[in-house]
Amino acid sequence: MKWIIFTYSLPAEPSRARGYTWRQLKKLGAVNHQSVWVVPHSTDRINMLKKLIEEIEGYKISALLFAGNILIKSQEESIIQAFVDSRNEEYR
Repeated sequence: MKWIIFTYSLPAEPSRARGYTWRQLKKLGAVNHQSVWVVPHSTDRINMLKKLIEEIEGYKISALLFAGNILIKSQEESIIQAFVDSRNEEYR
């Protein structure tokens, strides 16, 4: 399975930049795994993440957006389970 990986660093202030970024990533369905956000690969998600980077550039963002495969099966299974858990939490 191919994934989109997004990581960023924002200054502590203003805190609204962190909150906004976090909310936008959650709306995309991304899950946080060890300081990076992971979401299944799709062109729409890539475009949304590019837009997010543009929106928060004014907050002195440092971000990386890349796509790839998770090479260790157990780690990929852990991420998939995080997606399932996240969706289940939303439905509760």
